[in-house]
Order: sequence, then structure tokens, then C-alpha cells
Amino acid sequence: MENKMNEGSDSKGRKYYFLDDDPFQVRIMKLKNGLTLVLSKNSLQPSVSVMVAVRAGSTDEPARSTGLAHYFEHMMFKGTPEIGTLNWNKESALLEKISDLFEERRNEKDPERRKKLYQEIDRLSGKAAEYASAGEYSTLVTSLGGAGLNAATGTDFTGYHVTIPANELEKLLKLEAERFRKPVLRLFHTELETVYEEFNRAQDNDSRRGYEALLKALHPIHPAGRPIIGKPEHLKSPSMRDIETFFKEYYIPGNMILVIAGDLDYEKTFDMAERTMGQLPAAPVPIRDVPMDPILKKDISLTVKGPEGEYLLMGFCFPVTKENMLFAQLFSSILSDNGYGLFDQELVLPQKVLSADAGLYCGREHIHLLIHLRPRDGQKLDDAEKEMRKILAKAMKGDFEPWRIKAVAANCRVLYAKLRDSDPMDFAWEMVGIFASGDSYPDWLALPNRMEKFTLAKLAMLAKKNLEHAVIVRKVTGKAENVVKVKKPVITPVTLNTGKLSEYGKRFLAAKPSQPVKPDFPDFKKNILTEKLTNGATLKYIRKKSSSDIFTLRIQSDVGKYNNRLLPLSAMYFDYVGTQKLSAAEFRQELYKSGLKCTFTSDQYHTFAEITGPGKSFEEGTRLIGELLRNYKGEMKSYGLFAEGVMKSRKDNALNPKKVFRNTLYRSIYGKNNPVIRELVTEKELKNLEPDALLAEMGKLLTSPDITFIYAGPASEKETEKVLSEWKTGKKLPKPERRIYDPEEVRDPVVYLINTDKVQLSVGFTACGGIFDPQQNVNAILYDTYFGGGLNSVVFHEIRESRAHAYSAGGSYIAAEKKGRKDIVYMAAGTQPDKLDEMIGTMLKLLKKMPERQEAFETARKAVLKNFETARYYGMGLAERQEAFDRMGVDMAWSRNNYKRFKELTVKELADFASKRIGEKKFNIVVCGDLTKVNRKALAKYGKLVELSRKDVFGY
Repeated sequence: MENKMNEGSDSKGRKYYFLDDDPFQVRIMKLKNGLTLVLSKNSLQPSVSVMVAVRAGSTDEPARSTGLAHYFEHMMFKGTPEIGTLNWNKESALLEKISDLFEERRNEKDPERRKKLYQEIDRLSGKAAEYASAGEYSTLVTSLGGAGLNAATGTDFTGYHVTIPANELEKLLKLEAERFRKPVLRLFHTELETVYEEFNRAQDNDSRRGYEALLKALHPIHPAGRPIIGKPEHLKSPSMRDIETFFKEYYIPGNMILVIAGDLDYEKTFDMAERTMGQLPAAPVPIRDVPMDPILKKDISLTVKGPEGEYLLMGFCFPVTKENMLFAQLFSSILSDNGYGLFDQELVLPQKVLSADAGLYCGREHIHLLIHLRPRDGQKLDDAEKEMRKILAKAMKGDFEPWRIKAVAANCRVLYAKLRDSDPMDFAWEMVGIFASGDSYPDWLALPNRMEKFTLAKLAMLAKKNLEHAVIVRKVTGKAENVVKVKKPVITPVTLNTGKLSEYGKRFLAAKPSQPVKPDFPDFKKNILTEKLTNGATLKYIRKKSSSDIFTLRIQSDVGKYNNRLLPLSAMYFDYVGTQKLSAAEFRQELYKSGLKCTFTSDQYHTFAEITGPGKSFEEGTRLIGELLRNYKGEMKSYGLFAEGVMKSRKDNALNPKKVFRNTLYRSIYGKNNPVIRELVTEKELKNLEPDALLAEMGKLLTSPDITFIYAGPASEKETEKVLSEWKTGKKLPKPERRIYDPEEVRDPVVYLINTDKVQLSVGFTACGGIFDPQQNVNAILYDTYFGGGLNSVVFHEIRESRAHAYSAGGSYIAAEKKGRKDIVYMAAGTQPDKLDEMIGTMLKLLKKMPERQEAFETARKAVLKNFETARYYGMGLAERQEAFDRMGVDMAWSRNNYKRFKELTVKELADFASKRIGEKKFNIVVCGDLTKVNRKALAKYGKLVELSRKDVFGY
């Protein structure tokens, strides 16, 4: 029987649809213009997450303009005839000429003529930029306290999202209505260079290249086989007119969804939506008519080469039906479910392969079931595939324990409960997925119940029907082939008009401010019960928590990895072992049957085991995790395989450009006293460790009387105390001294060079910010917002928007948040070799003297203030906040004083902070990429050139 929603009406007689006992408290409405409005009430935070999604993605592009949907997503941040213009009459005339020139250039065959046309585009773009307020839209969103402003393009949708204080919702919706009314393609050619950068970056990503090869083979006819970022020949010859046509055809209310999730009033929000997004003009919804691919008659095997570690990617494709979607969601979880699926327990736990997991994508016409596999060291991909196919064949026949279907359903309920307690934006993304694929909200919410009714016979029937043939991509280590780099034309830096606003922007910022939200300073004494248990352990019972039925128990020691470098390995090995009575797989099956999952962690300050699941399983989960920590059973064979797996992961890390860059940054920051190297357990040490001795490092630590239990969940204080008092503790253990790692002061700058096989260069700038001072915390936070982070920061505007020196640019002042420790200054950018010298020069100039822009500062200050006002801490987040206060040596008075200082801080004070903590510093620089393309002579002026090897930054 089909799941249907109930119909209701509000006090104004407007219809909405809802479900009984809906944990997300959703109401779904249709505005008069056809736009779908989804409201989800969640009052954990006084904020709302807002998502506007259009059912249009790369699949809907004209064949001659691939990449158009993604490029237009970028342009949606450039403003309108109202937002971001200083003189629309003059600017629009120039933009029309630029559009004509792009069309002429697109149709021109002669290379010299095309070059001259682009020079004219560049000249006119510079003139048009004089009438533009670059980044005004993001400035206005930031002024509301907007966080996480961004967008994403898929094959079937494009989504635009931000989280704001709940009291600023109407202002945001007014802004969004204006943005979606008539976007303007201003600063088109500088943004085009950004897209070129993104395309070139994709050539360095082995995972992306393998996935694109798989899609192309799965969809030889359907447009989903085209890369979302577009084909290089189309990126080189864009059409502003095609983009405008695309907008008019697809960006219409009947093809859009507005999701608002968070602390809202249904009727007031409905009113706001009608007054704003509801005023967009209605138009017919476009009919999707795409060619369908033939059914695979046999497996297709492809080989892709790249510098990173080997993997296998297998993709099945079958049509979207209600039954197929349910099958796919159930079957993928049967295979892989965060450590508890068949792949996890029959391939990964016995260490037959290094990793194996399954994933899912549901589009409008097709469903992809994807399997990702990594071989062990020395294991052939074909052999790893054979092991995987044995388990896949069993699963397809329904040859597994029947209880697994109920376990998947139970864990799906846990997932939904966690989703309710998490960032409302996560729920908004779920709604976009439902909207884009054509699924229904009632079916999605009823998924656990629907799964439970699925039989093994039905699963086997649908598996045979849908999973007969696949595309298999074998990604092998080697020199990448057929890499296409889009060569960028010369672009003259454009005027930013920093500090200038459109008339619309002035009115927006001058509008009467919303009533501020009263901040909630966490009261640790009131909201965390701390007591000693009879077994000597400490209990922290979190009184301020969500209303869900999910519990989380953390068993924690304040001995961390810098006290004992074996602890991270011990935590990792616990994932592969069982108890004296239960094997590793049997132990996890017992957890899984009860909807429980556990993790083991050792960080700088703590070591802990954490278990989470339904509140009714709290006592059982505590018993099971206690059994494992006290009665673990290591084996030489399993440990030997574990040690080999660690070494294989290390090898793969050393081939991964992102991890090479990260580790080189560590070297740049810490010098020779580098925790990456100093804390490394060598291969020889790893091989000589005894399995039970390694497990004892964590097991004995978390069963000593010095542990702290942190509990957040539905159990009462007395129930929690009773269960945890029965935890058996051993003897006290001596606490080893904690090793300290602080950034080095840069006296003689060094440019660290490390070679990787990648098109784009990753560039980092590092320095020591001095001794952590909690009284400077407000400056550190504001510096990040104003200078280094987000779409409205100084660095983003100067490096990317004005000069197009890099695709990505930003960074942070990283406060140590520990008494006596030193802060870190970190900036980074991704750029091309021909832009390297200019980009470094610009970044160092900005770091040397932070630009003082009063309007931008005020926008950033207000944003930080609003984020401070809306921050709420509960559950584990509250306990972690208390620990952070303890590390900093501050109390609640400090937090209240910070709030006061945020209100009073001036741009001059921030500039003084930046001058002393950053401007007076010297910087080390990291350059990671193809060093044959780097001009070393140009780099030498920034410091001593030191080329590093993998061993220098990884220790092996």
C-alpha cells in the first residue's frame, strides 16, 4: 500500500501535507507559483538551514555547452541588476557587448581572430568591472550571520545553501527572491578562469578520473555520462546566451524546491516564503526528454592510470522504480554499513582486502550501485576482485543470515534519529535528493519499515535482474594518460570596488536590524552532572541533550597519543579483534543486531571508546564494549595482516598528493620536531609488536579507575549511574609525560618543494603566531572570517575574484586553545605554475599588511557576533566545550567577556592584532606539484629552496 501524507490547513486556510509521528516535523506546501516549500521544525539551535534546489543539472545541458549548469551555479553568486551593480545602465550595455563577443568567438575558427576577440572581451570586462560591486551578494549574506554559503551541481539538480540565525530568515528570503529573479553574468571571464582551474584540478584526482570513466561507459548515450564540469572544448568556448536560455527554461518555481529546516514558526515562514520566493513568475515545467542507454549485455572492463594507489571501482546501473530504489538502499547496506555489512565482516575484518564498500546514487532515470575495493600490499587487483565477487554472489542469492535485513532496518532508524539531532542542513540535503530523484518523503521516512518487509527471495530476484553486468574500472598506479589541461588566456586583474555597494546593498545593510538572539552561555555546573562512581571512575552525565532516543557513551582517558605513540595503533587494531568467546565478526554482529556501533580513537589529549545506538540498548552496549576492552583476543595471524595493512595504507598515503601536501605543511610548521615523524611507529617496531600487548595499551587504559564516562541519552541519572557503577576497573596506571609539539618561529624563510604528479600546484604559507592568549581569541576568530575564510574574505576577493590567481584561496589563524602553547598561521591556495610567482607575491603582501576595509570588517564582525549568539551546546558537544575551557584555563566569565568584546571590536584593533601576530612574521612556503613546471629562480627570492623527499615528510 502506498504511503500517503495527511492534508491539513493553517489558520489562513492554506493547505499543507504532513505525516503522523514524523520526527522531522515536516510540512510540505505548494506556493501559488508552483514552488515546493518544505518546512522542518527543529529548535535545538536558534538558526535555520535554507536550501534552494533546482531540478536541473548537467544532464539537462545542451550537448554543445557541457559544463553549463556548473558554470551557471558559479554565476548565481554574482548578483542581479539590483544586487552588485554601481551603474546598471552602463554595466548592462558592456555585458551585452561581451556576450556578443563570446558568441562571435565561439563560432570563429581562426586562432588569431579568436585570440583578438578574447583580448577585446578582456578589455571590456575590465571596464564592466568598474561598475560592479564584486562579491556583494556574499557580503549581504555574511551580514546576516550566514554560514556555509555555497552551492553544488549534480547530474540531476543544482542546490544553493546557507545557514543563518532564525531571526534573519525573511531578509535572506528577500535576497534569494531577488537573486533567482534575474541573475546577471557579471565578471564572467574571471570566473571562467576559476572553472578552468577546477577542471585542471580534476585531472589530478585519481578517484574523480576513475569515476568519470565509469560513468562514460555506463552511459554512452544518456547525458549522465558527460562530466559535470564539462568537456574542455566547451569550457574554452562558453556561451553566455546558452546560460541565459538554460536559466529561463529550468530555473522556474515549478521546477524548484525551497527547504527551510530549523527553529521556525510554520505559518510565519509560509508567509515569508509567499512574500518572497512565491513572487517569482510561474512558467511551464520543462519536460525531460533524454535518450536512454542500452542494457549492458556483458561486463565492460577499463583501466585508468594515475599516481595514487590502486583501486577497483565497479558500477551497476538499473532503472528507477519504487521497488528498485528500495532494493538498492537495502542491498547496498547489506554489503556495506560502516563496518557491519557483509563486505566489512567477510572481507575487511578477516583482512582479505584492504578495504571494500558499497555506495548508492539515485538519479531521475537510473540508479547506480557502486562498489569500491582496495587491494592489500602485493595483492593483485584481480585477486582482490575475486574475493569481493564471492561475497557479492552470496549476497545476490540472499545467502546470508536473515536477521541482517532487520539489522539494516534498525540501523536505518538510528541513522534517522541521528539526522534529527545533527545539522538541519543534512536533512535539507536529504530532501533535495528526494526531490531530484522523484522519490516521495513518506516512502523515505518509512524506509526502515519497508526494508523489514523485504524477503530474501525478493532481494535475490531483484539482484539477478538488476546486477547481471557491470562496468569495472581498474585504477592502477602509473603515469596518468590522456590528461587534458585547459590553457587559460591572459586575464587582466579587474577592479574590485572594495567598500562600494549598490543602492540595493546600501538599503539592505541599512535596514532595521533584527532583534538580536540572546546568547546561551553554557553552564557546565548546571548542565553536566559530575560525580565519582563506586568503581573509582568519574561520570559526566549530560543533562542538556536532544530529545531523541539515541544514546552515546564515551569511555575516556586523558592519556593521548602524545603520551603513548602506540595508542593510535592499538585503537586501529581493536577494529579487527574479538573477545575470548566471540570472533571479531561475531562481536560486531551482536552489536549490529541491537542497532549499536562502536569506534576507538586516540587523539592529542584523549583516548576513548565510544558506543552509540538506541537508548534501550545502552546496558547491552556497555556490557559488550566492556567485554571487548577486558577480554580482547589478539592473534599473530590477524596482527600480521593488520601490520601489513598499515604499511600498505602508508604507501598509498605517500602517493596521494593531498596527503603529501598536508605532511609537507607539518614539516614547514614544526621543522625537525615534527609529530608526523617523531610519533611514527617504524615498520620494524610494527612487525615486532605482540598483538595482545598492543591491545593492552588501550584495553588496560580504559578499564583503569582513572577513566571518565561521558553519557548523553535518554537514560536517567540513576539508571546511568547504576549501569556504569558495574563497570569493572583494574589497577591505577602511571601517566606518561605528554610530548609537546609547537610551531617553530620562522627566522630564515624556507621554500619547501616536493614533487607530485599533478597538474595544479598546492601552495601553503606557514608561520608561528606566538603564545596562545585567550584574551586574543575574539581577534583570531574575526581574522578568520574577515581575512582568510569563506566567499567574502579579503584573500578570496584579492587572490581569486580580482586576479584569478587561484581556484581556491584562504586559510586560518589557528589558536592553540591550550595554556602556554603556540598558535599557527596558515594560508593556502591551489594555482597553476604560470600564476605561482604572482600569487605568492600577492598573498605575502596581504599577510604583511592586512587591508583595513571598514564596511567589510563591520559585515564580518556582525556575522561572527550573530554566530556567537546562535551557538548552542548540548550532548557530547557540551562536554567537549567544557574540556576546551579547561585546556584554555578560562571560565564562563571569559565567554561573556568575549561576547562583549565582539560587540566593541574595531578594525583598528584587528589590524593591530594582525600586524603583531602575522604581519611581523616571516613565512615558510610549501610548493607541492610538478616541479619541472616551477620557476625556481623566481621562488628563490622568497627563501632558501629545500626540495624534500617522501621520506622527509612521511618518515618512510
